[in-house]
Amino acid sequence: MDMDKKRNTISIKMVILEGNIISNQCNFKECHKILTESKANILIIDENLDARSNILMWIERTTYEEYKNYRDNGFNLEAEFPIEEIPVGVKLGSNTTKDDYEKLQTYIKEGRVGSFSHSEANHIISKFVPENVYDNWLSCMNTMLECVKSQSYGLHNEITYRESEVIIKIWYTPYNPNDSWPKISTNIYFPSIGKCSHDCLKKGDMIDREVTLIFNRESEGNGTIAINTDKGSISIPVVPEIDRNTIPLIQQEIKKYIYDSFVSQGGKMNPFSVPPNPTEHRQYTSFEKGAVDLKNFNVTGTTIKFEVIIKRTSKLHGFMNKIKLDFDTGEEKEEWIEDVTESEIECGMQLDLDYSKTNLENIIFCVNSDNQSKLTYAFGIDEFCISGKDLAHQIIEWLN
Repeated sequence: MDMDKKRNTISIKMVILEGNIISNQCNFKECHKILTESKANILIIDENLDARSNILMWIERTTYEEYKNYRDNGFNLEAEFPIEEIPVGVKLGSNTTKDDYEKLQTYIKEGRVGSFSHSEANHIISKFVPENVYDNWLSCMNTMLECVKSQSYGLHNEITYRESEVIIKIWYTPYNPNDSWPKISTNIYFPSIGKCSHDCLKKGDMIDREVTLIFNRESEGNGTIAINTDKGSISIPVVPEIDRNTIPLIQQEIKKYIYDSFVSQGGKMNPFSVPPNPTEHRQYTSFEKGAVDLKNFNVTGTTIKFEVIIKRTSKLHGFMNKIKLDFDTGEEKEEWIEDVTESEIECGMQLDLDYSKTNLENIIFCVNSDNQSKLTYAFGIDEFCISGKDLAHQIIEWLN
């Protein structure tokens, strides 16, 4: 099975599973009734699904002509949809073309809009309902989303990595009214590279509430926090590692991060032209839209190595003066003919980063010095550097 078919199959299975959970236990229908008299009700295709699923389904099923008619009559979504493997997402707004809209429909069908969040979907709904109606609807939706999250039984955990903190939420859903709460069977194992600062459970403690255990990493390295109970065990790495399945996501996020950082530092990525020089027979240069690519991407534990390529196509437009004979009149006529020569311009930088390290303040990666003249010529910027600490922080955030 190729990757696109596999992704689409997984997406469909998720929607079906989510639909079953919602219709049987967590009823979104009661929330969507609140929107019945509002414009936002247009977006609700299936009352048993959350707002995010409904908005994506509405876009997938609504033709561009129908969407344009809604937009021209004041129903404008004005939202950006992040797409897997593409640095810049697809925007829906007043200038959305048919081509862009239909591309978004394809991405939705392929299951490539996984980063479009519940909060972004809720923001779209908020544009089309009065504030008090939206507040009531949102309160209901949040309750239902928590219901979906906690609908399964047994021991659960949720991990969040934030700077040097590992935040571990642990809770238990009883199988029946007679099911007892789990107890910690052995003292929790914490690696020596840090300390627990909150909800540091010990042997014999009962998990009869949502526990929020916080582990603070104080030195370099990695390790595993081991939590054993009489109803199951939990193992949590102090620093998350990039596995084979998450490499494409990390590559996509790194490219977007570098692209955005480059533009914020003054780099030109949009197409532009250098005005013609009158002394050079009206010759001028134009530049296509710039892009970021990654090469030789390797991951070992918490160390990543790769090459960043910032690139664009340049076009040298030359004009040749030719004399043509008009056979009807016998007169010679002057004619200018354009000649275009394309070339690729690439600027590279090498990165080798262990994102588990704690002293990354002085780690800076810059475009190779032998590329700086090309950087100035093609991108209008004299240098480009990124912080190792900032990139490490971003990687850990992406792995949450």
